[in-house]
Amino acid sequence: MLVAIIAAAVAFANSRSQDKSIFGYRYYDVLTGSMELTYSVGDLIFVRVCSADEIQRTRGM
Repeated sequence: MLVAIIAAAVAFANSRSQDKSIFGYRYYDVLTGSMELTYSVGDLIFVRVCSADEIQRTRGM
């Protein structure tokens, strides 16, 4: 089982697809200081993949 998990992780990491996700989530690495007030350079951000109709604005943002 461990070998299968490692093989899947390597295949996922080497995939060039723009649509790859893990259980409906994509991850992004913050490369620059443009989001410095909220995220630091090097932070890893997970974003849930959804349609535009599912997005709701929240207070305080």
